[in-house]
Amino acid sequence: RDNFYFQDTDKFVIEIMGTVSTTTQVFRDIAAWYHIVVVVDTTQGTNTNRIKLYVNGARVTSFSTGPAYPSQNTDGDINNDVLHVIGKDSWASRAFHFDGYLSEVHFVDGTAYQADSFGEYNKYGQWVPIKPQVTYGTNGFSMLFNTSGNLGLTGAGGATDVGSNYGVTNLAAHDQMTDTPTNNFATFNALDTDIQQNNPVVFTEGNLHAATPVNGNGNCFTTMGVRSGKYYVEILHQADEGSYVPRLLVGVTGDTTGTLQHTTTIGALTTDLDLSYHSQTGTKFIGNSETTNAGAAFAVDDIIGITLNADNGEVTFYKNNAAQFTQALALGGEYHFAIGDTSAGGGATAVLNSGQDCTFGGNVTAANNTDEKGRGEFKYAPPAGFLALCTKSLPEPDVVPSDNFTVLLNAGDSSADEAFTTGFPADWVWSKVRGLDSSWEQVDSVRGVTKVLFADTDGPETTDVESVISFDSNGFTLGTNSGGWNRDSRNYVYYNWRANGSGAANNSGSINSTKTSANVEAGLSIVTYTGNGTAGATVGHGLSKAPEMMWVKNRSKANGESWTVYVSAGGMDGTDQMQLNSTQIKTDTADAWNDTDPTATLFSISGDDRTNDDGETFVAYCFHSVESYCKVGSYFGNGNANGAFVHTGFRPAMVIRKRIDDTTHWHVNDNKRLGFNGPTSNLSLRTSNDDDEDDGDRIDLVSNGFKVRTGSGDANNDNSPFIYIAWAETPFKYSNAR
Repeated sequence: RDNFYFQDTDKFVIEIMGTVSTTTQVFRDIAAWYHIVVVVDTTQGTNTNRIKLYVNGARVTSFSTGPAYPSQNTDGDINNDVLHVIGKDSWASRAFHFDGYLSEVHFVDGTAYQADSFGEYNKYGQWVPIKPQVTYGTNGFSMLFNTSGNLGLTGAGGATDVGSNYGVTNLAAHDQMTDTPTNNFATFNALDTDIQQNNPVVFTEGNLHAATPVNGNGNCFTTMGVRSGKYYVEILHQADEGSYVPRLLVGVTGDTTGTLQHTTTIGALTTDLDLSYHSQTGTKFIGNSETTNAGAAFAVDDIIGITLNADNGEVTFYKNNAAQFTQALALGGEYHFAIGDTSAGGGATAVLNSGQDCTFGGNVTAANNTDEKGRGEFKYAPPAGFLALCTKSLPEPDVVPSDNFTVLLNAGDSSADEAFTTGFPADWVWSKVRGLDSSWEQVDSVRGVTKVLFADTDGPETTDVESVISFDSNGFTLGTNSGGWNRDSRNYVYYNWRANGSGAANNSGSINSTKTSANVEAGLSIVTYTGNGTAGATVGHGLSKAPEMMWVKNRSKANGESWTVYVSAGGMDGTDQMQLNSTQIKTDTADAWNDTDPTATLFSISGDDRTNDDGETFVAYCFHSVESYCKVGSYFGNGNANGAFVHTGFRPAMVIRKRIDDTTHWHVNDNKRLGFNGPTSNLSLRTSNDDDEDDGDRIDLVSNGFKVRTGSGDANNDNSPFIYIAWAETPFKYSNAR
């Protein structure tokens, strides 16, 4: 048998003519779509060209088994006169089925096309489908699944469905979703649930069915979180189980800026940021606060509709299309639809419909109501103005991430005046040697070329004429043979941000900034100023919103001063500070920020040597969250290798995080060093020391956030708070699975 399939280890396997190749990469991003292309051409003289695998347009070259290649000019079973099966192993006695969604299955006979015959990159870096530029050949076919009846397997020609020789087994009309790679609907997020339960939530039917545990409490959240717009979902109470009356909760959970991410349960067992509707009594819970007589009780076969106005926090619940109650939550942050269960002796099954299946898996007669944009299919018509929870309904991003931030890798060669392309005018560049203990070095366009600061030390600014010697319109240029930037036989990673050139004076504070370079749209400013030693001094930061994180460094003090960090997340505020170059725990002090949070125009500083020593020069890097591009936030660890999930609303390119209740390192992960999810991927670096990279504190970077994959105390200690800042590779609206 010749097979292409996903193992239960989440790796992809190619079996051709007795050869087996298994990817190192794992495929466990369940919030978006992958595009997989397998190319087989045994006529090739070079064996590595006989089998090729592409994922989202990029060729896969790392394999944990193999890669193995068939002998030249041999024929296998595919396209031979034997049974061919899609979605199942071809061996009748082996009931291995594909556990997921399929869209656009193409088979080409006689020509070995590459991935770019089927897709292309858009401006957000997303690999998107195109009309295949192929000739299908004698036995070739395409299955688009875009018409009703027999899943659309009728018609003729490669541009439409061709499948007259295929039969459908154990698939019904309700198994055909409206979900497609170009309009992805929200499901329950199997990565974001309480894994510490002995009996966790069980997900089936494409993560649309969620069964809470009989012995314990369970919960789950949608794969999409929203900060703006109006949305409608439906949840079917499908079943109850157990000796106790189950207490299903349906509702909305919020993650506001400055608070910890939503906790592991909703309703009566959580914070006052969550709103839920209780099945047994019909009561309303706002966190721990219960309101009686809010609505009617609901039971098996009832459908609960929920509208969410993310612009004002107003939520309305409907039972079988009859309005029950409305509640406004002053969250002002990010919202997820959610379900939970508060009964320790009973469980419940809920079925989500974000617009992809109005039959709830065949449990309800189809009604096919759409939202006002014609999207989705619902049992009941969504109220006016409320849209299906799908990517086409999400707001258009204000920022193209690749125009403002990128990660570059470089094999150093000591060449003279070497230019690097970022795709935008680079204004701030970090450099770190990989595989070698070496300091973090950074240069920005405000302080000027060759002026180096070290993120891992308290040392003052130095001059290195072989570091960044020019900031260019499309990147930056390095000098020759600098050990921290481009020396022969060393491998480097460069982190690159766009600000707004060399900057200009900002006189809005009591201390006039020497220069302020603000990328207002992307939430980043670089500010230089000279301290006056006065407590309560203020400096203009140049942004349109209050910074949620700031890194301030005394540049000139000869014996050095530590980097001082402000964060408005994880319960921290202007009374607290940390140090970027050390493992220091969060400390409560007025010395850094004068116990004052930043405003939309100014940040406050005391007379401390680290932020405002009289006559010393300083630089401040200021950040705030920008939807679909940058996020400052926090989360709790769970001490488990199946770690905490953090929803960012984008596929991250870089994540920096720190545990704040203990002396632990700052961890840096990015999308380029190895560049895939797996047991030794997404390697960690630490700004708090000069160590080389390792895989001890790894995370998965996924289409809608990141997932911690270690129980390490540094990265995921149970019940410890962590703060983070992340920048996007691709907004979730346009993201592929990773």
